[in-house]
Amino acid sequence: MQDIVNIESEFMKHMISDLISKLLKSKKDISIDFQLDEFHAENSRGTISVHINMNAKMSNKDLEKILNKHVWLNNIILGIVNLKPVHNIIEKLLKKYVDIKINVLNCRNEACGVDICLNADAETTEKQLKKMLVDYALL
Repeated sequence: MQDIVNIESEFMKHMISDLISKLLKSKKDISIDFQLDEFHAENSRGTISVHINMNAKMSNKDLEKILNKHVWLNNIILGIVNLKPVHNIIEKLLKKYVDIKINVLNCRNEACGVDICLNADAETTEKQLKKMLVDYALL
């Protein structure tokens, strides 16, 4: 059996973006303004394939909260390292959960905060997806 989710309507993308933002605010006390531009997920025989294209913005205050917990992110967000090593770091971080291919990753630090653009494809199993959500305290 195969399940497919392809979110195309602006209304649904906005609803999901708000849900993700509220989830992070309630679970991690971090305000991130998400904008989901493209989402496609397919579950075929227990293997989940996901394509996502999204943008996120956060204040410098919330960025500092994240950087204090994950110091290695400092170089990524501030753009000091080039993007190939950043891809490798993210892929290694998520490797035990998903097989991820980052197509585009742009970070821009502005006076009011950080703007992140991500376009990625990933594959995982239902079990690994649930484990990742639990481990990151999102479930």
